[in-house]
Amino acid sequence: MHHTLLLFFLLLSCLGTPSSLGAKTESFRAVPVLSAYRSVTLTGFTRARRTMTVTSEVSAACVSITADIGDRILTTTVLADLDTTFTDLDLRRTNVGMDQAASRIAYLQKETNRSRELVRRDTQARADLDRLEQELDQARLALAELQVIRAELTERKSRHTLHAPAGWTVIDRMIEPGEWVAAGTPVAELGDFRTLRIPLSLNPEELTALDAVARLQVLLPDYGLTLDASVFRTTPDFNPRTRKTSLELLITPPATLNRGGVRCEISLNIPEGEHTWLVPETAVYERYETHWVTRGDGGEVRVIPLGTENNGLVRISSTELSRKDSVRVQP
Repeated sequence: MHHTLLLFFLLLSCLGTPSSLGAKTESFRAVPVLSAYRSVTLTGFTRARRTMTVTSEVSAACVSITADIGDRILTTTVLADLDTTFTDLDLRRTNVGMDQAASRIAYLQKETNRSRELVRRDTQARADLDRLEQELDQARLALAELQVIRAELTERKSRHTLHAPAGWTVIDRMIEPGEWVAAGTPVAELGDFRTLRIPLSLNPEELTALDAVARLQVLLPDYGLTLDASVFRTTPDFNPRTRKTSLELLITPPATLNRGGVRCEISLNIPEGEHTWLVPETAVYERYETHWVTRGDGGEVRVIPLGTENNGLVRISSTELSRKDSVRVQP
């Protein structure tokens, strides 16, 4: 009996404890448990930061247009000139009327001064002086009215020259030289491509992950470029069908990429489930078709492997681990 018990304890010491079956505990290092993330890539396409439609405010024939589709407005901001013939004639007519009014005012001023002297000498009736003064006031008012008309015509003539902001690019052109342009007709569509916006739609998890990024960068995969980006604007509403929020990023591309339709990608790290963790691949061992890890305090924890990452880490699921725990890794 004594020899039988001795043999049993010797055999037990050779087999070891259950924890030593999956990993040797005589030498190890403890590695902290990391929260698991999954990488999500969002794709968008560049568009002009701002667009505008140039519209004619007057009706006239197009004399010339200085920019074509794809041209950038550089040294001059003149986009098109409309015919000013009729406006010029109205201005000439108004100037003639102003000269007539000025001449009549000068004549009435002399007559009024002469009549005032005669009234002072009691050789002319006061009523004649009042009549002259009233005619002089009416002439001055007529001149003032013509001055307003001339200012209106001058402003109208300036509207025959259509301007565009410097640095903007022509997206579309709707008129040709010699074509009649009615008031309110769109002439050209312009866009500011010096900075580009990237429209995106994000769900709540992606929006939270984007807010957590310290330095936002966008990849242009077709050109091998990575550019810094910033959040341009975020709509306060959301799409009730997709439950996503519309957001726009802003980038400043090289001069060769100042256009729309450039594919852009942004990668976000989305947290996995509440009980999903990242541990070194060597920390997970299998015993009896069950996977285990050993905490830093020596306790074994049953886990469910979810997949292996490219950096030598494995995603596991376990309700018995927390961020404060560490796992043993065999050297």
